[in-house]
Amino acid sequence: MQFNRMKDRSLVPLPAKHVDTGMGFERLVRVLQGKQSNYDTDVFMPLIHATEKLCGKQYGQTEKTDIAFRVIADHIRAICFTIADGQLPSNTGAGYVIRRILRRAVRYYFSFLDVKKPLLHELVPTLAEEFRTVFPELANQLDFVKKVVFEEENSFLRTLESGLGRLETITASPSKVIEGPVAFELYDTYGFPFDLTQLIASEKGFKVDEEGFNVELNKQKDRSRAATKLDMGDWTILDEQPSGIFIGYTELAADAKVLKYRKITAKGKEQYQIVLDKTPSMPNPADKWAIPAPCTLVLKPSPLPIPKRRTTSSFISPTRCRHIPKWR
Repeated sequence: MQFNRMKDRSLVPLPAKHVDTGMGFERLVRVLQGKQSNYDTDVFMPLIHATEKLCGKQYGQTEKTDIAFRVIADHIRAICFTIADGQLPSNTGAGYVIRRILRRAVRYYFSFLDVKKPLLHELVPTLAEEFRTVFPELANQLDFVKKVVFEEENSFLRTLESGLGRLETITASPSKVIEGPVAFELYDTYGFPFDLTQLIASEKGFKVDEEGFNVELNKQKDRSRAATKLDMGDWTILDEQPSGIFIGYTELAADAKVLKYRKITAKGKEQYQIVLDKTPSMPNPADKWAIPAPCTLVLKPSPLPIPKRRTTSSFISPTRCRHIPKWR
């Protein structure tokens, strides 16, 4: 490498020229330590030794267990460094990448090391100590990172065994193809990322219908968007007087007058929003509440017990318009 290309496309000579071999840190350590594999170096071996103690198995005994040891040692680094850097596991974007990596590691220790309880979070202190001088952020957030990893492991382990059982049933078929809707079921019901299903299927000589899976995934996204769609009708005005007068400093309950209302449809359910002339609580500045439809509003007072403690929320009874604060 000789030049730095500027914004105007001109080339400026680098102060120090070099050759980019693509060797990387782990490969360089492997060469310097004379090892046959990156995982045999002192970059990974502390994590492998810690995993041996946790699972009671030895590294170097069988190919399948060795792969599991290596996957765990590799994945725990990506998981912990990323979380310590501010990216939490989630269902979207970069967060979903972390979740997929973590669940892949969980499946390996569950299936090949016979560990049926959370294990990865126990490796976080070993990793933090190993990289204390080069990445102190992990050691500084040790408890937080451990908790996040543990919760993610625990959540996936609840469905992993039943999901693997379902997959065993599927792969007993002679078709050698896991259909898209079935792969989506594993994703939606058992929390199996698509690439994890692909991995397990390939181990058994199966292929997965990715196109069919994406069709089902897009259908789910469409259903989700439709379910969150909010359809609001026009306001029906009963009285033009000002609304939302707050009387909560002196009153705990009040008979309120409905000034206007409108019908809203959300998640397939009909409700009505109403605006009152006065209120002893303030759920929002517009002083609106939703009540289920159909219903009949009867203007009549009702006796109420004196509450112990007040929250900021409120409700309107479907059978009366007596506006009361919600207590607990």
